[in-house]
Amino acid sequence: MRAALSTAVSTALALAATASVASAQIVTNGSFETPTAPANAFTTLSGSQLTGWTVSQGNVDLIGPGFWQAAAGSQSLDLNGDAGAATIYQDVALTLGGTYRLSFAMAGNTDGLPVVKTMTVGIGGIDFGTFSFNSAGRSPSAMGWETFTRDFTATGTTMRLTFASTTSGCCTGPALDAVSIAAVSSTVPEPGTYALLGTGLLGLAGVARRRRAQG
Repeated sequence: MRAALSTAVSTALALAATASVASAQIVTNGSFETPTAPANAFTTLSGSQLTGWTVSQGNVDLIGPGFWQAAAGSQSLDLNGDAGAATIYQDVALTLGGTYRLSFAMAGNTDGLPVVKTMTVGIGGIDFGTFSFNSAGRSPSAMGWETFTRDFTATGTTMRLTFASTTSGCCTGPALDAVSIAAVSSTVPEPGTYALLGTGLLGLAGVARRRRAQG
């Protein structure tokens, strides 16, 4: 009995301390579903042609459904168009001082060299560094997408999220998909959690009183 109550209390306390990521999506067109690229092909975009994003350097290839396996939805992005390495950015609205989690999926165009694709990622003045993906052994039907996450504190109410290819050459660069930013907040325990905690503490107190009375 006492062991069960102790377990209930421990569980309730653990739930109360859990951190969660809010579900509200902050990034626009993070899976690059618009505009629609041709099926089993791609379209090359520059400037403001990519919904929600600005291509500030070079151009990108928006990969259409079926051309290769996407990480989310049916489309993704090659950060190397025919103009070489490209940079894209999006200004996102945040709460000053808030904690956020950036998540994105990375792979690599398997149609050409180099085998290892690289890109840099940052937001505002925060540099998350260089990310790399080894495309050896991958194929359009098995891209091997890897998901990366980075937590950060907002230093302004608007911050510029940037992805920049550092892979040289035309058309076979790092692939990007499933970009998201969500607020990280402490979980507020449900009423049932508080009830469980209270029941456990009362039960333990009752056990202690009975032991003293029997002694």
